[in-house]
Amino acid sequence: MTVILPIHEAFKADAVATEAETVVKTNMKIGAGTVNGTVNGTVKDLSSPFALADRIVGAIKANNRITYDALAVATGASRRTISREIKMLSQQGVLRRIGSDKTGHWEVLK
Repeated sequence: MTVILPIHEAFKADAVATEAETVVKTNMKIGAGTVNGTVNGTVKDLSSPFALADRIVGAIKANNRITYDALAVATGASRRTISREIKMLSQQGVLRRIGSDKTGHWEVLK
């Protein structure tokens, strides 16, 4: 696809833009979500689920009395995401909570 954009006289530089128009070429698919898909895909790829689980387990090994809120701050994930990850890790037998929410601690099993 080729898009032709007129350049306003106020934005023309003497040495750079001497033509009245600039041609911008792009392979973007209009309306197909290519831009959003690429941006969102890149962000999601930077933090894989395995990396988050590893960060959670590492933080718990460093402080077995760490709270959900402190885990959220330490890992950069939301409290709800931490809750889901801990539930998954508990079901897989990686973590176990010993005692109450207030005075208990975490135990790393694997």
